[in-house]
Amino acid sequence: MNIRGHFLRMVPAVWLLISAQAAFALSFPTPALEQAYLGLTQQVNSYRPGPAIALADSILQEMKLQGFVDHELFLWVRFQQSHAMLMNYEMYDRSLKQLYEVIDQAENRELWELAAESYLSIALNHEFLEREKDCIRNLNYAWRLIADHDLGPTSARYCVRRSSYHRLFADHDSAKFYAERAIELGTAHQVLRSVKDGNMVLGIIAQDPLDQIFYRQKCYQICLELEDYFSAIFQKINILKSLVKVEGMDNAFSHWDSARSLIPYIDQSNDNYWEALSKLYETKSELFEMVDLQDSALHYFKLFHEAEFQAFNASDLVDIQQQETQFAVQREQEKLKAEKERAQLLIGGISFLALLLTGLGWALWRNGKQRKLISTQNEQITTQNQALEESLNRQSMLLSEVHHRVKNNLQLVISLLTLQGLKIEQEHVQLQIDQLSNKVHSIALIHDQLYQAGEFEAIDLTEYIGKLIQYFQELASAEAPFSIETDITDISLNLETVLPLGIICSELITNSLKYARLPDRPLIISLKIVKLDQGFEMQYRDNGPGYPSGKFTTKASSMGGVLIKSMARQLRTKPETQNEGGAVCTMKFSEKWVSQV
Repeated sequence: MNIRGHFLRMVPAVWLLISAQAAFALSFPTPALEQAYLGLTQQVNSYRPGPAIALADSILQEMKLQGFVDHELFLWVRFQQSHAMLMNYEMYDRSLKQLYEVIDQAENRELWELAAESYLSIALNHEFLEREKDCIRNLNYAWRLIADHDLGPTSARYCVRRSSYHRLFADHDSAKFYAERAIELGTAHQVLRSVKDGNMVLGIIAQDPLDQIFYRQKCYQICLELEDYFSAIFQKINILKSLVKVEGMDNAFSHWDSARSLIPYIDQSNDNYWEALSKLYETKSELFEMVDLQDSALHYFKLFHEAEFQAFNASDLVDIQQQETQFAVQREQEKLKAEKERAQLLIGGISFLALLLTGLGWALWRNGKQRKLISTQNEQITTQNQALEESLNRQSMLLSEVHHRVKNNLQLVISLLTLQGLKIEQEHVQLQIDQLSNKVHSIALIHDQLYQAGEFEAIDLTEYIGKLIQYFQELASAEAPFSIETDITDISLNLETVLPLGIICSELITNSLKYARLPDRPLIISLKIVKLDQGFEMQYRDNGPGYPSGKFTTKASSMGGVLIKSMARQLRTKPETQNEGGAVCTMKFSEKWVSQV
């Protein structure tokens, strides 16, 4: 499964700030390698990681064959390749590892521009992962080299990264300062891409729509000058949205047509073609929604999903092509290795014939051959272990993304329910839709926690229940507040157990909010889950009037009651209810057994 396209839509502002363009004088050992390197930078700056990584592998292999491993260009090619890896969510670790290797060699050879650029790229890597301390530490490393060695063009890119860092971590005054500094330095050193990125950040953090339009229009013009039509489309869409706030809908569709006119400039074989097209269709669907043309909005919403599907397929195709290219390179490397081994065997045969002259020589040759065999076996075992470890890491990452996508899809369901509820005038129907949204949210919280924790075998019940309670409290109005007291200590359960338990808790809380409020006192809810010698016990109570008949009864029309009993059956238990200063529900259960196969 490829998730690069999905990740791109989540963080478009940060993604479009990636730039691997270096404005330094770089010598080339041959004209062919110069052309290949220029093609590599073009692939990277066009956001095409698959072809860029494969091309970088080919250049590095060719430089090894020609004996140019010690040339400065070899390190710059590895630097560009790490940028291409950074665009692929599944290759972050490899990107970081390679950048650190480049820094070590660059500093040993006093290639300060390359070392500073690599530190900035590592900072960008950590920025993607929202690792604030790691990000600022590498920015400081880069600045130390820039200041010590007067690296003017690099200082412009440093200001872009510093501005983006402050924007991400909510220091907008500092973000504005560094963005303006990036524009100033980029203009002085003719680093046009830094000028573009500085205006982009200013447009993002600006609060006034007119300021947003001003900076984004500048960014848009530079994108056209750089022939970066993918970025230009996103800037034009942002300009459109800001203009709608200022002018209304009068010229909205003409601005959209202007953005759409840039699509033919993007090669359809580029997977970014479908990314840009899906964003355009999504925006037009929103515009038709604003003018209440539901049929047209639905039409473009369908086109948006079709283009999104094409984007995913295009990303997968790039990955397949990359894998095929890597396989071809590996196969050629294996052929070269086989030829070398064959030559070594020939030399060994000649040596063997010579060593037959004496028993001592034969014994020494025999001993050397055994050592070589053991070394080869050890290398094979090490390679297999590394392959297994990489496969395990990949599976873990894919599983994390599955939970992330499930959570996002459930959030989309909640949003659709909320939008539909706003259009319905009947209060009882709106209430039913809100309650259905709460049930879906209790499920989405589980997948969100699995994704955030990266631990898929168990869910921290304290954290999950806390987030579920926080959600209900955020929904409560100021006129109808309530409090929930919890007692849950150090309990982690698997997904199959937490899912029905979360739905039961959600239904009990909803029931209390609906029926347990008394005019003379605030509503207080208590939720306690403790570990027993065998299994667990949940006790839920409120201080309301209690159950009308003294215990919980299920009406045929009550979906909540049916859900509680259905989820309890999944846990192989039965809730026990009574009135004791309010409604009390007690349930003993055990963690569900899940096959490991």
